[in-house]
Amino acid sequence: MATRADETIGADVPVRPAATVLLVRDGPDGPEVFLLERVAAMAFAAGQTVFPGGAVDPGDQDSGHPSVGPPAEFWARVLGCSSAEAAALVTAAMRELYEETGVLLTLDGDPGSIDPQNRRDLDSHRISWSEFLTAHGLTSDSGLLRPWSRWITPAGRSRRYDTYFFLALLPSAQEPDALTSEAVDGHWSTARAALARADAGEIELMRPTRGVLAEIAGFTSTAELFAATVGDRTADPQVPGNGERFLGPRWPVRTSELTTVVLAPNPGPMTLEGTNSYLIGRTGAPSVVVVDPGPQDQVHLRSLTAHGRVELILITHRHVDHTAGSAELHRLTGAPVRALDPEYCHGGPPLRDGERITAAGIDIEVIATPGHSSDSVCFRLPDDRSLRAATGTPGSGVVLTGDTILGRGTTVLAFPDGSLTDYFRSLNTLIGLGSALVLPAHGPTLPDLAAIASGYLTHRHERLDQVRAALAQESLPRTGAGGDPVADLVDAVTAVVYAAVPQNVQFAARKSVAAQIDHLIRTGELPDPGENPAAAPDPRRPGPMDVPRQTDPHAAEPTR
Repeated sequence: MATRADETIGADVPVRPAATVLLVRDGPDGPEVFLLERVAAMAFAAGQTVFPGGAVDPGDQDSGHPSVGPPAEFWARVLGCSSAEAAALVTAAMRELYEETGVLLTLDGDPGSIDPQNRRDLDSHRISWSEFLTAHGLTSDSGLLRPWSRWITPAGRSRRYDTYFFLALLPSAQEPDALTSEAVDGHWSTARAALARADAGEIELMRPTRGVLAEIAGFTSTAELFAATVGDRTADPQVPGNGERFLGPRWPVRTSELTTVVLAPNPGPMTLEGTNSYLIGRTGAPSVVVVDPGPQDQVHLRSLTAHGRVELILITHRHVDHTAGSAELHRLTGAPVRALDPEYCHGGPPLRDGERITAAGIDIEVIATPGHSSDSVCFRLPDDRSLRAATGTPGSGVVLTGDTILGRGTTVLAFPDGSLTDYFRSLNTLIGLGSALVLPAHGPTLPDLAAIASGYLTHRHERLDQVRAALAQESLPRTGAGGDPVADLVDAVTAVVYAAVPQNVQFAARKSVAAQIDHLIRTGELPDPGENPAAAPDPRRPGPMDVPRQTDPHAAEPTR
């Protein structure tokens, strides 16, 4: 959870575990969620519109009451904590839901027949949840909850919570209220309507609340929502604040006049925070273009459909972290998928270099930029004036660079599909586009395409000089224990040039070294391997460091 600016303090404070519940039902316009408007005098999140929830109480550790549902070991696995901690979190979720809305997640029992004083006693900690259930002969049912996500308040706040979000369907014959001392109002709303009210300034939303609402806005029924909870969704927390995005659920962020980014939940050493899926469309327009749907994750894909009709789906290159969800997004929306490689198209023709596409009312130029992969393309939006508005300089639009240019570090050349020779040409092409705003597929937005591409070009020449120097070393082994002179030489050069790179990403360094040796062969700096294979091994021949192109998801070079 995030806090408002007036709650920021200098010293850090302990993080308290907490639970909150997305109580949902089906409505005429899709799933509706129950929201509370907190009292303006509250010490935390005053006046904010939130989901029911709160901190874990000491009494939540008491499990001496009848219960059914998944065992604590299951909850420990999906929540990423100990069994005792998981049991307390599940108890807190059910207790807070009853305290703040009067809704019971039990096998039986009529909330209307229970004295309201019991809710006040729970809220004031005079009785525990276990004591409440026992007194009324109730059996709690944790199977009515589903894990959704997890958020942690950033450091430097006056109150910090490690909050687990759960999903629950409104039980039949029950209706929530807002009869709690912590809220002044409670109401049902679709996620889209709540987000629209927040954008209009009618309600205030905390960043986690906004993020979760954005996630569920693309779903058309509660059945779809619950189907999306299959799997371990909460092991990795989201920590909002300081402009950084980390692991966990994602929310849309406007990146330019005509683009919005939704960060996919696939972080890693080679994908940085995850894949940036872009939406191209004007604010309030009825349709959008999706660039790089990212992984096959139902919540992420649904979030891409929540901002208007998807008219077209574009792919920057074939790697799985960009394309795994494209067929499913095509099925969900009917929008054609277009890529340079026909194998990755669905219902649309392959892209062509230099092609000008008009979709969602916006002109999109296709620029072939092979290097990271043979099918890499960039998309230029010449009419996006964001850079002019930010700097006062004319700029040259916005360019979505895929993995050709990253927001941090440099890209790996996925040899043998990737090529340094091609990459040099592509970088020069991008330099020629001038000072466009850079929207990479991984990492943050960058301000000046020509300057960034020039820096990449310099870096690549420096790396190439390091490879030349390594090849010139008489002590460099030309063959090794592997028995393959190609792979052995690449390994030997990698050990010199990328000595500081961690072992778990050495494979990516080997790919880039192979691409650099290949470039030296192509340009005649190394003898033709056909004339003297021992003197100049052919890195174009696949070796053990190569993987099939369809399964190579890697973008970021391991070190600059």
